[in-house]
Amino acid sequence: MYDVASNTGIASAGITYHPAGQGFYDSNFRLRPSTQSGMDGTFVLNGLPPGRITLDVSARKYAARELALHGTLTLDPVVAEFPQLAERHSFQRDRAGHFRSAYSVVPSLEGAVVALLLRVTGLDLRAPLAPSLIAALTASLLTAAAVALVYSAVARSRCRGTAALVAVGLGFGTNLWPMAARSRQLGRSDWISRI
Repeated sequence: MYDVASNTGIASAGITYHPAGQGFYDSNFRLRPSTQSGMDGTFVLNGLPPGRITLDVSARKYAARELALHGTLTLDPVVAEFPQLAERHSFQRDRAGHFRSAYSVVPSLEGAVVALLLRVTGLDLRAPLAPSLIAALTASLLTAAAVALVYSAVARSRCRGTAALVAVGLGFGTNLWPMAARSRQLGRSDWISRI
């Protein structure tokens, strides 16, 4: 994936697909394979079905970074850097003409907290892979919080060993972390209600 104007690769772009003739959210979109472009914009998307497909590409996770850097949810600087993103469904204009994420603001707020903590540690939030790091750490922290809540809830009515076993089972024996990471990629924040 690259910017046509500058002929440079776009790092950290989320890439998935949908069958040709279907919308992105048709069928079981959460289970489709996805990947992320590397520093030079290259990517490999394994597990594609036979037949015609449409690639869905969006440079995601920028809203949390912009909120941490500039205190705003507008994505104008991102679109200025990568003009082709203006054509993506996840980048929409508000009434004032500014670009914003088409998704819920909740994941951006969660990610902004993590981004601010990373900023305090000296991480350059403008680095190409910083938005992906922010999203991965946020998903990990939310998963850890869910595991802790389950442990706490089970420990109230069962012994600590049982509570620990259930919590470890949730953390390692389920698809919770990939679901959290994928939900954040899609801009959804209701994943935790499914546990």
